[in-house]
Formats: sequence, structure tokens, C-alpha cells
Amino acid sequence: VFSFSIPSKILYYLLLYTSGIFRMEGGIAPLVELLEFNDIKVQRAAARALRTLAFKNDGNKNQVVDFLK
Repeated sequence: VFSFSIPSKILYYLLLYTSGIFRMEGGIAPLVELLEFNDIKVQRAAARALRTLAFKNDGNKNQVVDFLK
């Protein structure tokens, strides 16, 4: 689990432009792990990032669901 947080706006724009690459490089699993982080701000940023990645992208959506099982 990570011990730092990325400001959510930066993460949002990063994911918006790199969502396919992000998934292919294994970036979704760490975001799913961050949903259980002890800081609510980190949890919210991870949830927003996952929502952005899954929006209109079935590959990302399926991978998020697989990691949540």
C-alpha cells in the first residue's frame, strides 16, 4: 500500500489522457488497493480515478470489476 497521496486533479488529468496505457501497465490494481487506505481523501481520489478509467472503456471497467472480486 502506498504511503503518499497524489492530488486528485493531477491524477484525474493523468488518467484521462492515459487510461488505456494505465490499464495495460497494471495501474488499476494499486488504485483498487487504495480504496481501503486509511485516509478518506486517498480513498476518494482512487474512487474518482477508477470511475474515470472505467467511463466508456469496457476493458478498464472489466478489470476494475475483476480486482474488486
